[in-house]
Amino acid sequence: MHFQGGKELTELTPSEVGDTIVTPAISAEKLVDHMKKFNELKSKLLDKEDVVSIQGKPFVRRSGWRKIALAFNISDGKVVALKASGMEEKQFKEFMNLLSWTIKKLANCPDQDFSILTRDLK
Repeated sequence: MHFQGGKELTELTPSEVGDTIVTPAISAEKLVDHMKKFNELKSKLLDKEDVVSIQGKPFVRRSGWRKIALAFNISDGKVVALKASGMEEKQFKEFMNLLSWTIKKLANCPDQDFSILTRDLK
């Protein structure tokens, strides 16, 4: 069951050109079918080394996401890179521990769509 504004929705419909809110690109039935196929692909594609259990819940590791990206022909690359030079390794490590990092990566899809992924680290 899906609810919006306290009312039950009986059908999710694909988005129409000009809509101002985010809506599904395909019907709910097709989306459910695609998700079943995606989960089947994950179970066949990923090894036990590609999944880690955190507090009893399975999470896909970076290696698993790279396999999934390869299967769907999605590439990624760094948007911003920082290089420090002229420091000894020990000084560099101490310097790095003082910084908060924001890492941005660009993910390109075969249909020319892209996403910028942001991750904050300390």
